[in-house]
Amino acid sequence: SRGLGIPKESDQKAVGIRQLFDRATEPRLTEALASGASWANARRSAETDFTDAAWSVDPAPLRSGILRGQASFFARLFGPYRRVSAELASLLKAPLPKAPAMRLALVDKLADVHHKRRSLADEEGWLQTVLGEAWRGERTRFDEAQTAAAWLAAVRHAGVFASPAALSAAMGAVPDPPAR
Repeated sequence: SRGLGIPKESDQKAVGIRQLFDRATEPRLTEALASGASWANARRSAETDFTDAAWSVDPAPLRSGILRGQASFFARLFGPYRRVSAELASLLKAPLPKAPAMRLALVDKLADVHHKRRSLADEEGWLQTVLGEAWRGERTRFDEAQTAAAWLAAVRHAGVFASPAALSAAMGAVPDPPAR
């Protein structure tokens, strides 16, 4: 049945047809889930570089200190560069890179995760209401919810099913194909 674009059974259970059926065609759902997926992917990518403490640190002061040090050798010796470099080092899983440009790239990566988290925060209340029991805060499976919502939007546009109950009943009546 996945050949027909039907989400995996685990995706259906994790998100729930009933929670998304009525809102699947709303642009806000698509945008809110995309915001969550973007944050989750950025965080997953950054977790190889940063400790858990990094998620609660404001990267803006780190960035300005590193930026000043990148522009001037003397700023590296006498400015806040050394202090913010030590703070950055405490947030990293690997040793602090020597080059200021590499330090700045790490701070920018952290800032990107923080920016995406703030975007998700703007949608949290609404997503919690829409997803109901499937809402798990930062642990929500946004990629799976996106897949399920896109599939349900296509089903809704086809106009075959008038309710989530009718769709669930039809899906329950069709056996899964045998595994190959």
